[in-house]
Amino acid sequence: MTSSPSSSSSSTTILEEEEEEEEDPENPANAKPKGPIGQAFDFLSAVALVCATAVAAVAGASYYVQTTEELEKKVKGKDFEKEIAVPGAQRFAEYLLEFRQFIDEKSSHYLDPISDKLLPDHPPDAMYIPHTLVLDLDDTLINSNWNRERGWRVFKRPGVDPFLEHLAQFYEMVVFTDQLLTYGEPILERLDPKRYVTHRLYRESAQYKHGEYIRDLSKLNRDMERVLYISSKPKSAEMNPENVIPIQPWRYEDGSTDTALLDLMPFLESIVRLGVADVRAVLSSYKEEMKRTGKDIPHIFRERQQKFQKKRLEQAKQVAPIGRGRKKIDAW
Repeated sequence: MTSSPSSSSSSTTILEEEEEEEEDPENPANAKPKGPIGQAFDFLSAVALVCATAVAAVAGASYYVQTTEELEKKVKGKDFEKEIAVPGAQRFAEYLLEFRQFIDEKSSHYLDPISDKLLPDHPPDAMYIPHTLVLDLDDTLINSNWNRERGWRVFKRPGVDPFLEHLAQFYEMVVFTDQLLTYGEPILERLDPKRYVTHRLYRESAQYKHGEYIRDLSKLNRDMERVLYISSKPKSAEMNPENVIPIQPWRYEDGSTDTALLDLMPFLESIVRLGVADVRAVLSSYKEEMKRTGKDIPHIFRERQQKFQKKRLEQAKQVAPIGRGRKKIDAW
């Protein structure tokens, strides 16, 4: 007699439940207690693992905290292995140093500027060598803005046209941006169609450091005593802070009332007209007053000019007449 499906299903279920399970030797529940020797072996293994982790941690910290030169000097020092006091540490450190040098060599192609001379030499027969004015691009001369209706648009900062046109008479002008050439070149073609800006430098000319693209002004192939850099991000030239003129960042939302570029023009023109030998000394004086008063460079410049004019007038009143003329006044 055949059994019904329900009874067949029931018997199958009972057989599965009653089936003996084979012991799994890898299951911790089935592991047999270890004797004293096994426990001692486990303890020594754990100690060895901790020591290896500590050595790796020290090595990793040395790798990231120290420069390659510092690491090489330390590894090749006479007392290195005595200081670490771990067998084989010297050889491990040498492998680490070799790896670090290999990485540095390969990464320098992508992190370092394309050249140590980013600008061409001045003509050898040049009668006059101008000061160099380096300008950042984004939020200094332009601002890229997006909204849902029109997408991305690039807007010129108010005053940028007369700023470039006027100062091109006094300076060798350079735009130095951290943007790619494919982004920056079309913008500069429209921003500066008359080529007031003599040179254009892009991301490949910058130094990649700590996640930022830094402008190393010392690689411009120019006398640093005659180089000025204007940027809304002063840290973008952190290697040469003494050459930086900070300016407020401009956004499209700020509107057309911004006058920061126009306000800087008299100060920049005076640098050239007065033949300042080292711009860094002048900027240092202004920055000290900025920290003390909270005022910007154009404001301080205007105040100093007013004081100078007042002093000249006072001196003129005190000069005794000589004949029909008056004594010449020393402007400074």
